[in-house]
Amino acid sequence: MAMSNRSKVILCALTILGIVFIPFFIYKIDKLSEYNMYPGKVKGIEKVNVYYTGIKRRGGYAVRYIPQVEYYSAKDTSSFTDGTLTIFSYYETGDEISVLERKDDSYKAHIYSLWHYYLLVPELILLLLISFIIFAISKVFILKV
Repeated sequence: MAMSNRSKVILCALTILGIVFIPFFIYKIDKLSEYNMYPGKVKGIEKVNVYYTGIKRRGGYAVRYIPQVEYYSAKDTSSFTDGTLTIFSYYETGDEISVLERKDDSYKAHIYSLWHYYLLVPELILLLLISFIIFAISKVFILKV
């Protein structure tokens, strides 16, 4: 039984996403060895107005909610505000979280979650762009659809 063109395109797209994203996640998991992991807690949410530039110099303001985190390392109690540009900000005051702290620089700490460590906005855009380019090339030269 032959596959329809639509099925071929969907299978090709999923395969390419897997080829691009799986090595990236393996790389990120390997990079975890550069961090110490500590338990932490969201102590508050800071509301920040961020200015962004738009098309033709028309910018605007966007509201971002940035978690204020306190975590407990072997040395002492530390705190930071995680202003990482993320797609989703879903933390509330009092949430228990895990915090990653660089072994070589204790001032570099991040919330350990899908959106705060694994898929940062610039990385996600780059991975999707690479996936789209590979998909377009394969659609023209391999699938010939």
